[in-house]
Amino acid sequence: MDALLPPSSLLSASTQSPSPLTPSLPTLLLFSSSWCPDCKPFLARLLTVLEDLHDASPSGKAVNVVYVSSDKDSAQCGEYVKAMPEYFHYVSFEDEEARSALKRRFRTCAGSEADSVGVKDRLRGIPNLVVLGEGGEVKTEDATKDVEGFRGEWPEG
Repeated sequence: MDALLPPSSLLSASTQSPSPLTPSLPTLLLFSSSWCPDCKPFLARLLTVLEDLHDASPSGKAVNVVYVSSDKDSAQCGEYVKAMPEYFHYVSFEDEEARSALKRRFRTCAGSEADSVGVKDRLRGIPNLVVLGEGGEVKTEDATKDVEGFRGEWPEG
């Protein structure tokens, strides 16, 4: 998982300082931005789903969530991150290579940034949600529809 998400690039949304993921949990990569009109309602729905999942978890935490920003600048990213729950992480805006590598790996980004981040043959725009298993293996590269249709249980696979 460290190769995909370098620990030095992961920051806590609540403290905006380095913070490790919980290794025994799946990880959701949220590709989004503060300026995207479709991203805000998707984030609201995702937060409702996450609340249900966390409430049902014996430990109170069901998944790691990592925000991969397509914001225009670090100030915009910082403001958006401040509104996220304390259990969210994000890839440091200053680590442009880590953010771009994730966008290239999953071929997911805002259309306006595809050339600048090196995404060829873009498969998905934003918002998009990628689900990684506990060991970092990809479970699904497009869980957006699973969030929108969530009815109390996360789909397997």
